[in-house]
Amino acid sequence: MDWSKVDAGLAGALTGGGGSSRYAVFVHLTAGAGADVLAELGVEASGEGRIRTATLSASEVELLSDQDGASRLTASTALGLAGEG
Repeated sequence: MDWSKVDAGLAGALTGGGGSSRYAVFVHLTAGAGADVLAELGVEASGEGRIRTATLSASEVELLSDQDGASRLTASTALGLAGEG
């Protein structure tokens, strides 16, 4: 696992034993990398351009973090209104 590519929120979820077997992740691709980086690993992702969204297992996060075409993996969390919740 290349932890330098994993943001604090996702790292905490992966190491904290939160019980989730799948994680919603924003996958940031390097310039010039395309969806083939994800397809080669069998990862289905949504979106276009350099930021894609995917639901990944911990092992898929690990595999993707080791790919040169992935520059950053960040936790995707539900957004709410400021001051609520």
